[in-house]
Formats: sequence, C-alpha cells, structure tokens
Amino acid sequence: MEALRSEADLIVEVELSGPRNDVLMPEYSGVDPRLNPFAGTDETPVPGDGALAITVYEASVIAVHDGDAEVGDSIDVAQMGGTLDGVHYVFANVASLTAGVPTLLFLETPPDAPAFIVGEDQGAFELDGDTYRSLGDGGLSLSRAEAHALG
Repeated sequence: MEALRSEADLIVEVELSGPRNDVLMPEYSGVDPRLNPFAGTDETPVPGDGALAITVYEASVIAVHDGDAEVGDSIDVAQMGGTLDGVHYVFANVASLTAGVPTLLFLETPPDAPAFIVGEDQGAFELDGDTYRSLGDGGLSLSRAEAHALG
C-alpha cells in the first residue's frame, strides 16, 4: 500500500462513466525509454509508430485524499487496452473498471494526458459493501475509514 501511496500524485474516490477508446502517442523526445521508445537507438520514428490503444473513463471526484483536485472535478482516467484500427487489444493485469461503482484510485497525472492508475490493477479499488477491494490479484483491501485516513 505504501508503494502505491508514494508513487501516486493524486488519491481520489470517484464514480466512473463513459468509457471510450482513444490512442496514446509516445513523445519522441528525451532519453527515457519509458517515454520515448526510440531513446538510445539510431532509428528515426515514423509518425504513428508506437501508438497504444487505451480506454479512457470520465471520473467524477467524490472525495479527495491526497493531491490537487476538488470534489466535483472531472478527471479522464486511462487504462491500457482498447480498440485501435479495428483491433481490440487486451493487456495483462488490466481489469476493466466498472462504471457507476465508487472507486478509490491511486493516480499519476501527467500534464496534457489522461491520468493513469499506479500499478495498473493494484491502484484501483472498487467499493464492495463497506470495503474497497483492489482489482489486482494481491487481495489488497481498505475499509472506508482507512481510505479516508490516506490524506
């Protein structure tokens, strides 16, 4: 749990709606290969190379535990996978989020891009009764009281 907390720059409870397909285009500048797939190579990128299918949800903030957001804000939250050029892509360790279910999210919020969930499924917790349960395989869970103490 501490790793999620330390990597997230925003921890919020949200209600999700409107999943839509989108495309994430990599930046072809800088030396970080996570951001630039051509970093450290002699290859020149072709426009469109490295495009990734993503699914973007509109998230309405219902509680803020840490970070720069306010109740009522709308945040785009992306997950890897979706449809690109008629092909549906599925990524391991990425379970679909459920629209309409209160969800606790540990997010990275890059400028000019949708927010991404820290640790993929590990950083998404759906409310089940009075407990938030991680979508990841690790079985992490938080009571509502524990969630409110995150800030």
